[in-house]
Amino acid sequence: MANRPTRARRRPRYLLLGIGLVLLGLLAVPALLLARFDPGSMAPILAERIRAATGRSVTLGAIHLKPSLWPTVAITDLALANPPGFSRPQMLTLQEVDAELALLPLFARRIEIARVVFVHPDLLLETDAEGHGNWVADRKAAPSGQPGGARSGTDAGWGRFATMQVAIASLVIEDGRIGWHQASGRTEVVELHELDAKAANEAAPISIAASGLWRVTPFTLSGELGSLARLQDRQAAAPWPVRLDLAAATLHLGLAGGFSRPDRGQGYDLKLT
Repeated sequence: MANRPTRARRRPRYLLLGIGLVLLGLLAVPALLLARFDPGSMAPILAERIRAATGRSVTLGAIHLKPSLWPTVAITDLALANPPGFSRPQMLTLQEVDAELALLPLFARRIEIARVVFVHPDLLLETDAEGHGNWVADRKAAPSGQPGGARSGTDAGWGRFATMQVAIASLVIEDGRIGWHQASGRTEVVELHELDAKAANEAAPISIAASGLWRVTPFTLSGELGSLARLQDRQAAAPWPVRLDLAAATLHLGLAGGFSRPDRGQGYDLKLT
């Protein structure tokens, strides 16, 4: 009889220990999956998929897993080429891209990127002599990949990851530059100290907050954009909404409205206050 209270006290400890072991087991499966994953094998596949989506050649540096509390895939020295006829060889260069993955969604063959960070991106937007913008993707110009849709051995090895659904919850830009090259030859540059864009899901609005420098004037930018799903849907008829507030020195500007063709920067109906 004297042992019963002792055993009763031990039961909660055993219960907590059992719950802890179950949780460790749940985390161990995707952790082992990532441990077997060779991120270096992603480089040729990722480059080919970017070429197929944009019609542009892309170069990638090293791809590796960074030591972190959450698994983080890092890509260094990324460069996206400009089409012929523009002022410089690359439209976009990135010192590094860090993608922080959530573990548990891997069970459902879904890659959830809790946070992706673009480190020191340098983006130059411009139009050619015929008025074509370099930000418009030309899928017809994409280099041909494996004939007949065949996949290489590397692609097949990465197949279980390539077929997963992907979602991004937060995007961060650190120490970035966005330039606009005008037909006159002059280039305006905005320095982005930091930009943070978040959305609850692909169908939810994107909230945005940024700070930076234009010429010698510091500024802050905040507001809300339409969903990522609408941005990628070329058949949608509803405008992609835009609501932004810009504060610089004593100036405060508001921009509200939308784009009917946001993928091309066309069909805009905007009001400036």
